[in-house]
Amino acid sequence: MFAVLGRLKTSLSAAVDQRLRREHDLPLATFDAMKTIGRSADGCHSDDLAQSLAVSPHEADLIIDALVAAGRAFRKPRPGASGAGPVALTLSGALVLERAGQTVERVLHAHLDPMLSPSDQRLLEESLRALRPRRASHTTNGVAEARGASVP
Repeated sequence: MFAVLGRLKTSLSAAVDQRLRREHDLPLATFDAMKTIGRSADGCHSDDLAQSLAVSPHEADLIIDALVAAGRAFRKPRPGASGAGPVALTLSGALVLERAGQTVERVLHAHLDPMLSPSDQRLLEESLRALRPRRASHTTNGVAEARGASVP
């Protein structure tokens, strides 16, 4: 089963990445980062982005810097606080994300609709979400605990 899931992920990722690059000049990895940032109404901190994307905090900062340089995101000010503030999408970034999200849905439907009914697709998504490992956080005493928050 591992090989089947791996091949499916690779195939779908390649198809989505190719279409996002062609239609929006947007790699899939950047789309994923923008999607994570766009989910947070108050802005997304680089540590949260790193955890969501399973990258190092340094890599998350590089992703944020690239999005800011491209005009797709901005850092929110933190009055009276030092360090980088949370990042949010610009209006143009939010529009790109919305259009790119529609493209992703079209690609997925083109690949899945011939094989799975809408109810089977919902069941597959629910099953995959249930199987996804919960994120771990560290308490003040250093013991990792599972977060109870649902994973989008």
